[in-house]
Amino acid sequence: MIKCAQCGTELADNAIFSSNCGEKLIKNKTCPGCGAVCDNSVKFCSQCGFNFTAAAQAAPQPAAAPAPQPAPAKPDAETVSGFDLEKVAADQAKGIVFAGATLIKYPENLSDTSYQCPAGITKIGENAFRSCDNLRSVSLPDTIVELEKSAFMFCSRLTTINLPEGITKIGSECFWHCVSLKSIKLPNSLETLSEEMFKGCTGLTSLAIPGGIIAIPESLCSGCTNLTHVSMPPEIDQIGSRAFEATGLTSVKIPKGFTQIPVYYFGGPFDNCNKLKTVYIHKESVLDKESIKRLLPKRTIFNQVEIAYYRED
Repeated sequence: MIKCAQCGTELADNAIFSSNCGEKLIKNKTCPGCGAVCDNSVKFCSQCGFNFTAAAQAAPQPAAAPAPQPAPAKPDAETVSGFDLEKVAADQAKGIVFAGATLIKYPENLSDTSYQCPAGITKIGENAFRSCDNLRSVSLPDTIVELEKSAFMFCSRLTTINLPEGITKIGSECFWHCVSLKSIKLPNSLETLSEEMFKGCTGLTSLAIPGGIIAIPESLCSGCTNLTHVSMPPEIDQIGSRAFEATGLTSVKIPKGFTQIPVYYFGGPFDNCNKLKTVYIHKESVLDKESIKRLLPKRTIFNQVEIAYYRED
């Protein structure tokens, strides 16, 4: 309602003239600059000169509401790089932790005795399965390319694990003290071996080094007291300190590619191999007797280990 300034009659908001006195109704507006009441028709305030027209043009307009965006499509296990997302989700519900394509952590307190890693996982992280004593077997997918340092360290009841072709790197101490592990097949895709990979695996009885490996690192199988057989490819040209220390080897065949034996300052590769009886050297080897002695346990000074020769590659 508005009121006529002449006669005081209350009229509708859209009225132009007073129905009582005929006076033209004037609608006023308040100047935001000085607070003066001005005629609604004026463009400038009579008191301070405020420009009503410019203010109206500069007034911000309400922003338009953004157009609704479609919800992102939910990926499924068959369309995301071969990932078995359902298996990943089920594993996460058990507390198994993933970061992208890496399995970061398997809880030590899980009671499961076997575990199948989801398809699509490419890496087992450092210490991921460390001290998981309940695990007896682990199945890795064909997508795995790396096992990081200490990944299965102290899994004392682990007896079975597959290492798929495609794995190029296994970190140091990966299977350290996996005392129930009796055998393991290294993949031909493996590019290098790492220090102490099988240290303390007292249940391990044999090990075949795949072709393409040229160096045996330090302490690879140190303390594997039941290890009685090791085969090395002819390309091997280096065997590190304590590589087969305190193992159960009764004989060992030195690869044809072995042409120079270093001085072992921290212990020879076969130190404390008390059951070692024979070391075989290739017939065409350039190694002399003094060099060969550096490979043998220190007790060879008493001629308790025989040096023999072989011909085949």
